[in-house]
Amino acid sequence: MKRNIQALTALLLLPVFLMSGGCSVSRFRQPEEEKEETVKAAPQDTKPTDEETVYEADELLYEKQLDLPSGGVAATYRAALPQFKEEGGQGLILRKINEYYETELTALQQDCDSYFSQIQASYGDAWQTAVQPVADYHVDFSYELVQQSGGRISVVRTYRYVDTNVKDKVIYTAETFDCQTGWPEKLQDLFIEDKEKAQQAVTEQIEKWCGENGLEYSQLTPFTFEKQDGSFAISQDTLYLCMGESVISAQSAGGQLVKIPLENLESVLA
Repeated sequence: MKRNIQALTALLLLPVFLMSGGCSVSRFRQPEEEKEETVKAAPQDTKPTDEETVYEADELLYEKQLDLPSGGVAATYRAALPQFKEEGGQGLILRKINEYYETELTALQQDCDSYFSQIQASYGDAWQTAVQPVADYHVDFSYELVQQSGGRISVVRTYRYVDTNVKDKVIYTAETFDCQTGWPEKLQDLFIEDKEKAQQAVTEQIEKWCGENGLEYSQLTPFTFEKQDGSFAISQDTLYLCMGESVISAQSAGGQLVKIPLENLESVLA
């Protein structure tokens, strides 16, 4: 349920926390809101194609809204994160992964407050008298489960927003978890021991991807697995590399999600 909370900064914040699957985010609610909790399940529509375990997930949703003093909407913020059902023999492992995303939610709350402060500051003295928003300021933080079965959970996250210069921006991040330990995997572990050969093969595929997507490949520093740890995901047939702005091409005006078919890396995969 949404509640209006009048802040000293004249922001109208409308937080909504929706989650199911046995996990609690009560620390993100006001105490009086506990009894008015709304729980909505948003299970992923996935079915096992074999006997591997499929880790089903619900959605942890966080929303806020910034209103002008006149009542118009100045900016919106929406973030969705996965929360896995802590079932079966790997319930404790899935709890560890869920705790990771609960911590991420805290960071996103702080990011939201910072974003709203920047938007309000961009109005200057006109903030108190503005009737209409000057732009469609918004943040949309979404995710895709590219693998959630067997021994691995892999997530690609997309952060789209409009900055104070009214420019559309996008940032990609990703996580890949080992479901035997709950810890993030390292990119190097996906490949053969000949590290230089494997890195060269991936670099060639990045360059190929740039050409196919109309970008001139111009990576300033050599690609290494260490730099990409914590910024990759893997599905049954694709390796996803999350690249920052201008990292692989000076023509890149934002982050890039490089998608490499695994069949193109078959000779160097472990």
